[in-house]
Amino acid sequence: MAHNRWNWEVAGFEPKKAVDDHKPPPPVAHRRYSISASSISPRSDSSRQALAPKLQKLKDKVKVEALIVYRSRQLLVDRCNIYFALWDRMVSWLAREDYLELRQEASDLQEYSNAKLDRVTRYLGVLAQKTHQAALETEARISPLINEKKRLYNELLTAKGNIKVFCRTRPLFEDEGPSVVEFPDDFTIRVNTGDDNVSNGKKDFEFDRVYGPHVGQGGRVMVYFSCFE
Repeated sequence: MAHNRWNWEVAGFEPKKAVDDHKPPPPVAHRRYSISASSISPRSDSSRQALAPKLQKLKDKVKVEALIVYRSRQLLVDRCNIYFALWDRMVSWLAREDYLELRQEASDLQEYSNAKLDRVTRYLGVLAQKTHQAALETEARISPLINEKKRLYNELLTAKGNIKVFCRTRPLFEDEGPSVVEFPDDFTIRVNTGDDNVSNGKKDFEFDRVYGPHVGQGGRVMVYFSCFE
């Protein structure tokens, strides 16, 4: 009967404990190590001695690299100077070549111009000579026609009863100086007026007949009048 007694406890179930039942865990113990300078110094010296060759090797390598860089830079500068010198010489040579070429072209052009000018001058000379010859030939052909025209015109005027006018010049005296009268033909007398203000200081006068001073008294012309109603 005592073994069948009822209670509130259930097998496999633990009742909730109070908050006060939780206790903090005990602190963890930490070990402290102490290193003295005497224990470190032997190892540091040995490390320094081991690194010294490597450090010296690196320093030597840096010096070699710096020397290589310096020599490379110096070589580059020398090459640049050589390049600039060659460039200047090339520019000078090209300029001289251009100058010589231009000078040759100018000489050729001058020679060509002189040849053309000489050719044109000779052509103009020949043309002027031909023109002058043609003018003389034309004047030689026209002069008889002009004289014939004057003669016919004078005859016509005579037939109509007009007055015929003749001109006769006397020889010059010794104190009169040079003659100022010219005789282009038998019908014209040309007088030099001596006026320098005009382009042509000579004047022509036409008559029915002109007699110069070389014509003697036997060639005296009788002037007569014919009147017709």
